[in-house]
Amino acid sequence: GDEETKTFLGILSDSWIHENCTCHWNCRVYRIVAVRLRERGFLQTLEQYLYQFKILQTKYRKVRSTHTPGTCPFGDEVDALMSPWTFAIT
Repeated sequence: GDEETKTFLGILSDSWIHENCTCHWNCRVYRIVAVRLRERGFLQTLEQYLYQFKILQTKYRKVRSTHTPGTCPFGDEVDALMSPWTFAIT
């Protein structure tokens, strides 16, 4: 739900992740995220979170390319995550 997505994006924006990860995101990041979410009572798998972020990225990029502001759920949060890096999900 929305609360889980907000928590997920909040964890991804954690400064520890930014300081300790290379220029691309990989399964190690999503393992950390999955553990932190499990600690908060959310029970999706690593693969589900990776898929969820890929969907958010796709929606974000589509909105950005069509210049249709306000139509991407969690657009501001994804924008904040996308700005510092070009993601290469592995």
